[in-house]
Formats: sequence, structure tokens, C-alpha cells
Amino acid sequence: MHFTTATISLLALAGASIATPLAKVEKRFNGGWCGLHLHVSSGDNDMEDVTAKVFDGNGILIAAPAKVHSDEGTVTVDIQEGGMPANLHIIVTQDKQDDNVASFTYGDQGWTSGNAKNPNSRCKVGDWDLASTFDEHETVDLDCGFSC
Repeated sequence: MHFTTATISLLALAGASIATPLAKVEKRFNGGWCGLHLHVSSGDNDMEDVTAKVFDGNGILIAAPAKVHSDEGTVTVDIQEGGMPANLHIIVTQDKQDDNVASFTYGDQGWTSGNAKNPNSRCKVGDWDLASTFDEHETVDLDCGFSC
């Protein structure tokens, strides 16, 4: 009788340890004030590369699409990943004269990177790193925020 009780107990425990598959976990998007980091690399003959990273309201990386390249001097990037409720539309131009490097739309919001020195600006734009003997590209980094 002791053996039978032990066997039944072991079988009951073995059955309880078989896990049922978990439901598919969806990416979670946290709204609030989202962040965007752009790295722009500009070369000769109107070549331009743009790398973008989007962070949700909790600062979690939710989108990092592949680098976008253009030979036209203007790069357009559209991002709607990681549960973002709207499309983030970015147009980057080859204007190295000031900080007005890009324009953005997200839902009903629109803004540019221009006037980045203003404390109320949505973007902070670094200085252009000029081409050198070792690298023929000029680069600039931008950090922007938007309501999401």
C-alpha cells in the first residue's frame, strides 16, 4: 500500500509539472514623452545615410530600423514599430549650415530640428563632425522628444 501511494503521488506531481504553453506576449508600448535619436552621415555627391532609434515613454528602445540610404540628398524614414499608435515620418535634408537638419510628423504633431538652441525646442542637435583624411563623411547626431 505504501508503494501504491508513493506511485500515485509521483504521477500526480509529474502531471502537475507539465506546463501549458503561455499566451503570445505582445510588445508593450508605453506612451508619454517618447525619444528619438538620429545619426546622419553625409558624403559627397548628395549621398546620405540615416540611422534612427525610437524610445517609448519609459525610455525603452522600441524601434531601430536598418540604416536608410539615399543618393538624392534627402532621406525619408517612416517608423511605426513596437506598438507605436501612429507613424513617425522623418525627412532629413543635407543642410549643414545650421541645426535645421530634419523635419518630423507624428500623428497630428509636426516639428523641425531647427532652433535647437532654444530651451523649448523638441530637439538637441550636435555640431557637424567634418570630413577628415580618415573619413570622407560629415556626421551629426540629433536627440528629439515628442508626445506619444
